[in-house]
Amino acid sequence: MATPPLLFLPFVNRAPEHPSASGTFLGISSNHRRGHLTRAVIEGVAQYPRVQLDRVLASGADVGDRPWRLAGGGARPTVWAQIFADVLGRPVRRQLTSELGARGVASLLPGALGHGVPPWTVNDEDDLCVHPGPDRAAYLEHARVFDRCLARMSSVWSEVERYRTAGGNS
Repeated sequence: MATPPLLFLPFVNRAPEHPSASGTFLGISSNHRRGHLTRAVIEGVAQYPRVQLDRVLASGADVGDRPWRLAGGGARPTVWAQIFADVLGRPVRRQLTSELGARGVASLLPGALGHGVPPWTVNDEDDLCVHPGPDRAAYLEHARVFDRCLARMSSVWSEVERYRTAGGNS
């Protein structure tokens, strides 16, 4: 028998619309192992940008069709990028260059000082671009479950927060 899917709500640092949110595993059982937990975390982390993307698209905004960039530690494993592409339903380009934020800020400095320099660019190699694959359909169902659970968790997180601030069973 296959291990049932596991869901992770990735709010270990809270969430703007859920101030009491915390990281939450749903559906965990004794059959789940470290790999299941790891994959659930990656999938949950990918689902929240999809929630935000859905809101932007619902507003009528155009986000274009260019690949989105995935940077940092999550860009290194191809599986992480594939999950993002499948969840978002759009191509994702892995950006393997380190310190992108610092490089971007540093690239603005010469212009701010009045020096003409060629613009800094990022890697556009096609072999680093991952497209949605056959798991896209499964992630559409995953998104529906994620959204329904997320909509119902505010009261649970609020209760847990009240418990934690009251000191729990200490």
